[in-house]
Amino acid sequence: MEKLIELNQFKNVDLYPVGISTEVAVASLNQYSISNFDSSASIIEGFRPNQKVVKKN
Repeated sequence: MEKLIELNQFKNVDLYPVGISTEVAVASLNQYSISNFDSSASIIEGFRPNQKVVKKN
């Protein structure tokens, strides 16, 4: 997203980590990498049982 914002020269941008669901809830994102771009992240507890959760958001 940062690259997209930079390429389009957007100013004063706020990003909100939201998704669409059938219920109203707040979920924690389990990240398995220290990277802010963790494509293996999941909101499902125990989704990757053989990997350690490095960060929860």
